[in-house]
Amino acid sequence: MTKNKALTIVGTVLLGALGSGLWEFVRPALTVFWSVALTIVTLGLDALRDDIYRDVARGLEEKSARLLLSSAAGVLLGLVLGFMTRAKLRKPDTGDALRRILDRAAPIMLMLAVMFSLMAARQSYITSSIANLLQLEAIAAPFLTDQERLFVRSRFAQITTRAEYVALTDELKRVALRHGQKVPRVFTF
Repeated sequence: MTKNKALTIVGTVLLGALGSGLWEFVRPALTVFWSVALTIVTLGLDALRDDIYRDVARGLEEKSARLLLSSAAGVLLGLVLGFMTRAKLRKPDTGDALRRILDRAAPIMLMLAVMFSLMAARQSYITSSIANLLQLEAIAAPFLTDQERLFVRSRFAQITTRAEYVALTDELKRVALRHGQKVPRVFTF
């Protein structure tokens, strides 16, 4: 393996890892991005948006799966950008088969990277929405009867629309605030 190829491979992997790490660092500050990404994922349709809330009702999923998806999106995006940069920096030689392959594969790879990024955005929102609802439930729990707590859990498991999710979180917030508790600010798509 030549020195240039080794440096390209190492550079591509480092760029992917940097992209993945940067993604995890910047993600909490990207509320607007999440809204846009989720609108793209759902095509702005209420039925697809409500599908997200059906996933929320299923409860917490493995955090490792979310991390793996985010990492895969970051690494894939880094690889795509590395390959695209490498292809553009190569001397235009009509006999260069690698350049032709990279030029043809780059749009597909970029589309896959965007798709994985959108999937990661969706999964991250679902997981944070579950955590937010569970946190609100825990804050309000001391002020609910056993029967009311069971009813909240039942409603949580039956969520099928955004409206049902918002109604339940708003109800839990009202209970907590009525008893002088602090409630977190929650982003609802």
